[in-house]
Amino acid sequence: MQKVKKILQLGRGEQLNGQAARYKIIEPMGSGAFGLTYKAEVCEILRETEGLVRGQIVVIKTPALNPYRPFTERVSHLTEVYQTFVAEYMSMQRLRGMACVAQAIDHGTYQFDLGRGEDAPAFFIIQQLIDGDRLDLYMEKIFPSGKNTSNLKFRGISNSTQYFEWARKITAGLLQIHQKEVIHGDIWPQNIMVNSRGEAVFIDFGQSLFRDLAFDVVGNEAYTHPYCAPERRNPDRKWYVGADIYSLGGVLFYLATGKNPPQPIEDIDELKNKIADTVKQSNPKLYHDNSGVVDVIARCLRYSEHGRTPHAEGVIQDLDTFSFVSVGNHTGSQPNDVNGLIKDLKELEQLSNPLFSGFARHNIRLLWRQIEDMKHGVYDLTGDHELIANGLSQYLSVLQSGDQYLTVTLPSFWHPRNLGINGRFLTMNKLIAQRGVTVRRIFIITSDDERNDPYLKKIIKAHQKIMKELTEVKVQTTEWKLEMGGFYTGFKKVDQGERDLLISEGKHFGLWLKQGQGMLISPVYDESGKIVTIRFRASPDRAVKLKDYFAILLKQSKPLFGYGK
Repeated sequence: MQKVKKILQLGRGEQLNGQAARYKIIEPMGSGAFGLTYKAEVCEILRETEGLVRGQIVVIKTPALNPYRPFTERVSHLTEVYQTFVAEYMSMQRLRGMACVAQAIDHGTYQFDLGRGEDAPAFFIIQQLIDGDRLDLYMEKIFPSGKNTSNLKFRGISNSTQYFEWARKITAGLLQIHQKEVIHGDIWPQNIMVNSRGEAVFIDFGQSLFRDLAFDVVGNEAYTHPYCAPERRNPDRKWYVGADIYSLGGVLFYLATGKNPPQPIEDIDELKNKIADTVKQSNPKLYHDNSGVVDVIARCLRYSEHGRTPHAEGVIQDLDTFSFVSVGNHTGSQPNDVNGLIKDLKELEQLSNPLFSGFARHNIRLLWRQIEDMKHGVYDLTGDHELIANGLSQYLSVLQSGDQYLTVTLPSFWHPRNLGINGRFLTMNKLIAQRGVTVRRIFIITSDDERNDPYLKKIIKAHQKIMKELTEVKVQTTEWKLEMGGFYTGFKKVDQGERDLLISEGKHFGLWLKQGQGMLISPVYDESGKIVTIRFRASPDRAVKLKDYFAILLKQSKPLFGYGK
């Protein structure tokens, strides 16, 4: 190993030998928790290696060591850093060839002088130099606010189409990293580069883990970084994929506001309201164009990793769901036709474990059965809260201007374990109304609800807030007549017996009307009051009768704006 004396920061012109080349330091670039980075030049090729040529400019990452720590702490810290660097290099080897990752080109060791005449081996990594800017600097250049009242030049991407494009681009890169079984561990705007082609490239895998191995986090320090998940702020807690999802949510928040994410908030409704208020204040155009961005962010930034969007694919699904409402079709280049599906299945059979192609064929058979049911006017959406809330929101997004959504609802439908007090389904209701769908909702409320339902006031308040925001963007919310369009919510008080009869007769329903065709939507509850299935039935005769019944009930309702007054 080459010995470099008393290195606390490499000087210009100093050289290090890697496994494949010799490198000369040009200048320092930056520092992190464990490492220092330098711009360097390949001055001699020692072994022919793909991606390395003489004169090439690269990045060298070396250990960072606080010279003011006691000697014994410096020794133990360097050992920890050595392990961290080795783990980072192993992670980057898994990610070879991926355009969304700054590639590791070479590595080496040198003798690090610890003082007192002692030294120890230190590991360094040679990385690809990305021709571009950090995400935060790039955003300031491309989407400046034009305001000089503070040093915050970037206040978020105001165009919803561009926002979803960038959010999906970054999320898709993280998905590719996770598909290689690597957790990044330190995602924030300064660890994402935008190259000269406008592609997002992740850098600095110093905190990365293998998600399929039971590795503990290297080091024993708590992190208070604003983009770090709550579990990462406790040195005694392990962290997994969910920590990356939280950090991704912080980046999506930054894209919407130009600010760091808020401190962790345990209450999910308080969290969403905090995010909504910040986006609305910092970037009102984005919020009014498509407030679905708040739901995407809030689901990533939930305090409990078990309550967050479970994986990067789920974040992409949320982005696709809400961008569908925003721009009229899904962003990205995923194939949507049968030919694309067949092509991908063939590639899977050639490239992957045969078990996975068996799984895929099983899922295709399930889809085929669902299509067969739909041909007969029947479909059941069955599953847990996540599946039902996500599925119903996605299906609702297909309604277009001129369509109608009529519904008789109960407070229990909006409980947290069902569709949620202020979740993505309510947001989707708002967005389709902005799109031009006529929405009419009637709450059926009993005295027992008013006395005993702990969520009723919050549910009513959430719906009133949605109507207020729709009024701000010129959607009418006060006229109940169908021909008036817009979004109207009313309520009717009944006794328990009347409501029980209404439910038994199938009059707790949603009715979607599109191009003269009707779709009946009915929730099915288990004994505890949890929705376990949403039934979809294409029944023209039933739809006509329920529409007539709904028209009568609508006349009897009172505006929800007046509830409690």
